[in-house]
Amino acid sequence: YPYDQNKDYQAEVIFSRSIWQLVSLDVTVD
Repeated sequence: YPYDQNKDYQAEVIFSRSIWQLVSLDVTVD
């Protein structure tokens, strides 16, 4: 179903954003 696919896509985007936030946080701390 498109809804399920969209849900997975949103989860993937959120996961990527949190990873990027962690990366930039580490870079800033270093």
